[in-house]
Amino acid sequence: EKGYPGVRIIDLTRLARVSQPTFYSLYKDKEELFIAAYDRVADRTASTVLATYDSHEPEVYAASPEAEQFPPHCVKGSPGWENMLGAEAIDAAIPVYRLEKGVFDMWAEPDTVLRDERKPDAPPLPRDAFFERLRQDGVREVTVIGVAADYCVKWAVEGLLARGFDVTVPEALTRGIAWQIRDVAAEDFAGRLQVV
Repeated sequence: EKGYPGVRIIDLTRLARVSQPTFYSLYKDKEELFIAAYDRVADRTASTVLATYDSHEPEVYAASPEAEQFPPHCVKGSPGWENMLGAEAIDAAIPVYRLEKGVFDMWAEPDTVLRDERKPDAPPLPRDAFFERLRQDGVREVTVIGVAADYCVKWAVEGLLARGFDVTVPEALTRGIAWQIRDVAAEDFAGRLQVV
């Protein structure tokens, strides 16, 4: 709801039902907690990190079905846009890519490209070529985290499953708007999605 920058330690301790002294006995700050949670689910074997951004460019978003339900909320350059974890927080040996999408579903726009966050001058890579390259490199398992388990996360999972990937979603790093990820998994993916 608040995004990474807006979350306070007290918010985290209330959600986890632990005291602040307990939190501080385990973690220095929320960044250390996030990195520990990320390391646990990434199993330190991540081959690539992909961050998707809802750019909500007015000319694209206004014509989309979700614009009827949700006002633009991640306009490029806005505080919502700044909520993403930067590439500097990820192990420097792991490539980090950014996918900007004008609508919730990262598979809906045919000409979507990915940009290398570590090499800003590198040419963009077409989305489908990127995922095909992952498959050619032997990547079969993908972990998805994010906000809107019942929208953006759901559609990311759907597209990855359709492309033959095994998908895991860590419940602690994913939030829904109306439905949480376990409900989405039961309703839409019937055993094809692993929630940890």
